[in-house]
Amino acid sequence: MEMASMDTSQDELVNEISQNVQMRFGTLFNQKPTLSDRVQRFAPGLALQIFILAKFSFVFYLAFERPWHTKETPFVLVTLAINTIVLISAITQDFCTLILTWIITCSQLILYVFLLIVIPIFLTDYFASEAQRYMNYPHEWKVFKDFINYESSEERRFRQEIEYGFGIEMVLVCMVFVIGVQFALLNATLNAKLDHSTRQKQVREKRNSVYLI
Repeated sequence: MEMASMDTSQDELVNEISQNVQMRFGTLFNQKPTLSDRVQRFAPGLALQIFILAKFSFVFYLAFERPWHTKETPFVLVTLAINTIVLISAITQDFCTLILTWIITCSQLILYVFLLIVIPIFLTDYFASEAQRYMNYPHEWKVFKDFINYESSEERRFRQEIEYGFGIEMVLVCMVFVIGVQFALLNATLNAKLDHSTRQKQVREKRNSVYLI
């Protein structure tokens, strides 16, 4: 009789502890993520997928629609390979491929910003020196040059190449903008995944502490 009463009291004690634990931590384990939590978790990855898919489609169209020179083929293939890696990373949302894409994007951004700063100085200096070297006006026109607006073939070439340089600059500005947006979306996606994994780790630690109790 005494053993039976002791077993009964132990069972009651265990049940009481279990009920207390469920009351204290049941709401934590059964709590469903809110709409705001889901948006913060999935929105950056979805935005990255849409952006990368649009970018890859545009690059793919240019690669096969425009006639490229033979010397430009390696550059086109490398660009396609990089964008393919980025597309796979955006679709799979794998943490390792996202890190690899982040490194590639960061390197591209640094390179394009460097070119955006250096190329205008180089082109202006080069074209100006070339034009100055070969620019000769007819002797009889030098006095009236400012009035008749004479333009030699060298001046015309200089102006055309300056316009070509501005075109390169505009392309670089667009590339810096696109890569900057991609870099920002990658950062947001990685931060969302890290935040989600941190929350899951905290929940597991609390659950383990409850089981230890």
